[in-house]
Amino acid sequence: MDESDPLTLLGDGQHSTLLLDYNKSSREKLWKALQIWILKPHVLDRRILSRLIFSQKVLARSEVKEDAGYLDRSIQRMLSECMAAEMSEHTITDLSQFDADAPRVLLLLSKVLPRQTEHLRACYELIIIDFKLTEVFFIRLVSSTTTPAAPGYPDDINQSWSYKLSFNPREQQLKLSLSPFYEICHPVTALPVLTPPTQKWLFDTLLPKLVKWTNEVDPETQISARRSIVSIQQYSSVREHLKMKYAQRFIQNWTENTDPQKFVFEDISIAAYLLVLWEEERQRGQIPDKQSFVDLGCGNGLLVHILNSEGHPGKGIDLRKRRIWDTYGPKTHLEEHAIDPGDLGNLQGYDWLIGNHSDELTPWIPVMAFRSSENTRYFVLPCCFYDFDRKYMKNDSKVTQYRSYLNFVLEVGNTCGYNVQEDSMRIPSTKRICHVGFKTKDLPDNRNEREEAIQDYIAERCLLTAMESTAIHTDQDISAASSEMLARHSGTNFEPRQRVEPVRNCSRLDESLKKMIIARVFKAVMDAGKTDHVQEAKRLKTETRWQRGGIITISEAAGLFDKETLGRLKSECGGLKTLLKNFYPVFLLKGDGIQLRDWANLETSQLQGNTKNRAKEQAKREERFKTKLCWFYLHHLDGCPRLITNCPFAHGEEDLRKPL
Repeated sequence: MDESDPLTLLGDGQHSTLLLDYNKSSREKLWKALQIWILKPHVLDRRILSRLIFSQKVLARSEVKEDAGYLDRSIQRMLSECMAAEMSEHTITDLSQFDADAPRVLLLLSKVLPRQTEHLRACYELIIIDFKLTEVFFIRLVSSTTTPAAPGYPDDINQSWSYKLSFNPREQQLKLSLSPFYEICHPVTALPVLTPPTQKWLFDTLLPKLVKWTNEVDPETQISARRSIVSIQQYSSVREHLKMKYAQRFIQNWTENTDPQKFVFEDISIAAYLLVLWEEERQRGQIPDKQSFVDLGCGNGLLVHILNSEGHPGKGIDLRKRRIWDTYGPKTHLEEHAIDPGDLGNLQGYDWLIGNHSDELTPWIPVMAFRSSENTRYFVLPCCFYDFDRKYMKNDSKVTQYRSYLNFVLEVGNTCGYNVQEDSMRIPSTKRICHVGFKTKDLPDNRNEREEAIQDYIAERCLLTAMESTAIHTDQDISAASSEMLARHSGTNFEPRQRVEPVRNCSRLDESLKKMIIARVFKAVMDAGKTDHVQEAKRLKTETRWQRGGIITISEAAGLFDKETLGRLKSECGGLKTLLKNFYPVFLLKGDGIQLRDWANLETSQLQGNTKNRAKEQAKREERFKTKLCWFYLHHLDGCPRLITNCPFAHGEEDLRKPL
């Protein structure tokens, strides 16, 4: 951009260049890749929570070129207007559409939010896109004062934190250029500010990733920023406050068998989301009191504890009490009993129903919220796939099971008359899409009609799944089944899971039955490898090699047993395959194949296990060392493939030791 080129002010520093694939890349796909980095920097830089676009301005490139000060004045005017008014997010459209029009320059004012808001301050970044030259400038603006004042241009350009991406279409090269002062000087700020990526990270991570995206992105894909229902800035601040207040205490004193890191931080994030959601709702509706809630299927109860501690009246209900409940104190209200969608006595008078990984209750929560009162709203975070009366079965092959289930839960909410909004939460979970059901006004007569529609919908869902699993074919069968479903599934015959989960890992099978099954499968594996073993021994001119046997399939192993035996195994949830997996010192299962585990040839990494849990696993191995007899030593013709000193199992009674 000649005199007005921002990097004329910065100079030209170090750069790195990568080639794009001629056959896979295009200018349109490049704009898609750049738009991912502009709108979703958190997918690469994990220090970033989000980038918010607060203002955008489109300039004619001819005016920028003719008037040397036009660009500077336009940027300063945009900054002044944005700072004078209350900031609100903007959504930028597809960048490629600007590229197709007359030569333009696009100005974007963004605010980059850090994940660690207690330790880092957000920063402003000016993005200038020259569509004619295919150049994108990322210019960090940081006020030099000790307060987070509005930055100016060009006075507040941070010379050490700005860079440029440019594309050479003739050479198919993508180039990343740094300011000559990159990472050299830093501003004075009241708090440590979120610094941009290092030079090494830009060259080694960002640039290759942009090339990969350009080669692989679908040009028809719509790239847009995640628009959250709640304020991301406020959510980030509240979440960091809750982390400081609750995280360390519960991680250190976690009494459950689950991973405290995952569950504590996930519940803190969900609590922060709900607190901001409810605060914004009170501001919109001028509601004086904090909202009340019921968490259905509350599990460990930590979410209830945090919401109660932050002043929201409410309770959690679950079928089974958890050990950690006793640590919360009397101000945390938790109840242990089954939940019946037809019995709403415990839900009357509450503002919100919460379903946080509520499993089989998930599709019922919008129904229960509607039936509780005219003003009850709901929040659900769907996880496990359940329909009203059984496991959910996907009926759309074009989408994933997860997306299909989300569409189903969304449909339930719409059927119940809610304005359902979907949001993607920032939680440590792969199932992070939530639904928020805001109430729509129904007249009294309409509520009766709505109730009839809900009952018809539930009956139809249950009838469809019944038809898929049973022999319901004739009109008479369908009519009879429909009447039965309507009577059964109007919310009065819900069957919760058992209070005590049955153990189904084959550990309760009769020992003699297990020994018979293991011995028979072992013999079949050995017989399958007899020919290979003889040929290998002849080739090596030795008879001393340990016999590994061959490989048989799961179906071949199942053919060794009668239906009664297989039925007993099937009732143990997993059947024959689960039993063989439990005997991991003997059998190795790969795909559909079963073979013996040759401990002598296992790599060191396989013996040591996962690096993250290596110390814990090592301690467990030391506790179990030589406390059980070696199965191969007792049953294999060649004995154990390992020396007595290397085998963790005892080679004979004299080698046994008592457990610690």
